[in-house]
Amino acid sequence: MGVGKGQSAVSRTASSGTGNGARALADTLRRFELALERGSLPEIRACFHEDAVIESVASDSYPLGPDATARAVAAALEDGVYMIYGWQHEELEPEVVLSISRARHRAGGGAIRDETVYRLISGRDGLMWRVKLFRSRDDAIAHLERHGPGLAL
Repeated sequence: MGVGKGQSAVSRTASSGTGNGARALADTLRRFELALERGSLPEIRACFHEDAVIESVASDSYPLGPDATARAVAAALEDGVYMIYGWQHEELEPEVVLSISRARHRAGGGAIRDETVYRLISGRDGLMWRVKLFRSRDDAIAHLERHGPGLAL
């Protein structure tokens, strides 16, 4: 269940960062991966800003607040199918990261999907503040250029 150990590949820009905010967000993303691996609801929730709005695979891409997102992830993990793995992170701007991973999850009708997911993640106070899902890197970059780090959420 969850993410396998050693499956994160944080890019040099995301891990070195240009400032404390970038470093703090990179650290939070790694903590989030480990929390998923452990299936720890409190640790997952601790990665989200109080004012977070997050689209997730676990919520069927519906934007939720931090508590509801953590509950959706916990419920998805209980199913035994949900898994996010192969994480890669690329810093696009200070406190804005493009995260790319594989996601295995239940789709409509009980089917199981395994797909690449692109997430724009904006940080605030070193925590995940806005998260939006995309089907491609180009779509994510274009959205960031149009809407800025608030991601229109």
